[in-house]
Amino acid sequence: MKQKIVKMRSETELVAACVATLKANGCLVWRQNSGGFTDDEGRYVAMQWGIKGVSDIIGLLPGGRFLAVEVKWRSGALRPHQEDFLKAVNEAGGLGVVVRSIAELRERVLIHAESTRDIEGSTETARGASPKIE
Repeated sequence: MKQKIVKMRSETELVAACVATLKANGCLVWRQNSGGFTDDEGRYVAMQWGIKGVSDIIGLLPGGRFLAVEVKWRSGALRPHQEDFLKAVNEAGGLGVVVRSIAELRERVLIHAESTRDIEGSTETARGASPKIE
C-alpha cells in the first residue's frame, strides 16, 4: 500500500497527526493540553492543568497499557519535568516515549500496539475492527 507523504508545518500539526494515527490503530488517546494561551490583548497567559511535565498525548494502548507520547518539533529539547514524567510512566509499567515524526511514532509505539493485539486478541471497537498501518 502506497503511503501519502504529508509534510508537517508545526508541532501542533504533528501532534494532531500522531493522535489520528494512534486512534486509527486501536489506541484510546487524547491531546493533553498544557502550557498557555494568548489573551485578547496579545499577552501570553501561562496555565497548568494536571501534572507538571505531562506529555502531549495521553491514553491507552490496545489491551490497556498506559501510553504517554511527548511530541517534539525538529530539534526541540525535553524539559526536566517532561523527562521526569516519561521516566515515571516507564518505571510504572507504561510506555512513555518522545517522537519527532509519524515514522518514529510507528517505530516506538505502534509496535507495542501490535504486540498487545497478538497477546490480548482482537481490538474490536463499536465501529468494527481497528485499521492497521502497513
